Amino acid sequence: MPNLVFLASSLFILLGVYLIYRSSAVQWGNVFLGLFFICMGLSVIDVNLSYQQFYQDHLRYANWLSGLPLLYGPLLYFYTLSYVHHLPEKKWKTWIHFVPFLVVFVMMLFLSHFRSNASPAEFMERALNNSNGFSAIASVIILFLILGYLLSSIRLVNRHNQYLKSKYSNLENRQYFWIKYILYGILAIMLHSLVMQVTFLFFDSVGIKILLISLLFMMLVFIIYGVFLGLSHNQVFESMAQIQPDPREDARLSEEMLVKRKELEQILEAEKLYLESDLKLDDLARKLHVNARTLSEIINQGMGKSFFDLINDYRIEYTKHLMKTNTDKRKTILEFMYESGFNSKSSFNTAFRKYTGSTPTEWMRKNTV
Repeated sequence: MPNLVFLASSLFILLGVYLIYRSSAVQWGNVFLGLFFICMGLSVIDVNLSYQQFYQDHLRYANWLSGLPLLYGPLLYFYTLSYVHHLPEKKWKTWIHFVPFLVVFVMMLFLSHFRSNASPAEFMERALNNSNGFSAIASVIILFLILGYLLSSIRLVNRHNQYLKSKYSNLENRQYFWIKYILYGILAIMLHSLVMQVTFLFFDSVGIKILLISLLFMMLVFIIYGVFLGLSHNQVFESMAQIQPDPREDARLSEEMLVKRKELEQILEAEKLYLESDLKLDDLARKLHVNARTLSEIINQGMGKSFFDLINDYRIEYTKHLMKTNTDKRKTILEFMYESGFNSKSSFNTAFRKYTGSTPTEWMRKNTV
C-alpha cells in the first residue's frame, strides 16, 4: 500500500502544480483545480500517516493537514464557476467559502499543539484510535458538505450545456466532457470515501484496508485516464451571463416572432444553412438581421425547441432525403452523416434515433430499395 499512496499522492500534487504553472492571468479555473489536486495529494499522505500511526510518535506534525478536505468543495465549485465566467464580483463572496477551513485549522492546532504537554497525546489518542468518535463523525459531515458543492457544480455545468444548445448546432467540440468527467469522477471518489467512513464509524475495521486500497486504485484510474483529457483544452466556456432573460422583451415577441419565424424557415430551406457543421446562433441571427437573443426566443417560444434541436431536425430530414435518393450502393452512413452537416458519429446516431426511433442502418434498410 505505501507504493500506491506514494504514486497517487505524487500524481495529484504534480498535476496540481502543473495546472497552476500553466495558468495565465485569466485562467482561474486551472488555479482552483490545481489547488484542489494538491490538497487531495496532501490528504492522501495525511490519511496514510494516520493509518500507519505516524502521528502518535510525531505529535508536532499532527493535524496540520486534517482540515484540507474542507477546501475540496469550494475549490471545485469555483473551478466550475470560472469556466462559465461567473465568478462573484465581490471578493468576500469568494473568501467566505474558505472560512470553515480556517476555523477548523486554527481549532485543531490549538487543541493539539497549544495546550499543556499532556494534551496533544490525549487528543491524538481520541482522534486516531476511537473510530466511533468525533473524528469519524466530522469526516462524514465534511463529505456531505463536499457532495453538496459537487452537486451544485454539476448543476452549473448542465445549465451551461443547455445554453450551448441554444447557441451551437454541433456540440461535440464544445461540451467539454472532460469537465463533467472530473466532477463525476470526484463524486464517485467522495461517495466511496463516505462508504469507508460509515464503515469505520459503525463497524469494525476489518474491511477498512480493502476499502482504502480500492479508493487509492480509483484515484489512480481517475488521474491517469480522466484528468489528462482536459489538459489540452483552453478555458473556452462562454459566459452564462449572456442567457439571463429580460422579462421586458416578452411583450414585443408576438407579431415580430411570427414574421421572423417564417423568414427563418424560408432561409433554412432555401439556403440549407444547416449543412454547415459549425453553424452558430449568431450566424443565423445575422442572416435574419436580429440579435442572437431575439432569435433564440423565436426558436424556443415560437417553435418549441432549442437551436441545437432545430438544426438537427433539418439535418436528419436531409439525411433521410439523401438515403432515399441515393443510387450509389457503395456510399456509407458516414458519408451521409458528413454531407448532412454532422461532424460526430455519436452525435449523429443519437440525433437520428431521437427523431426516427431507429438507427441510420435500420432506417435505411426499411425505407430504401
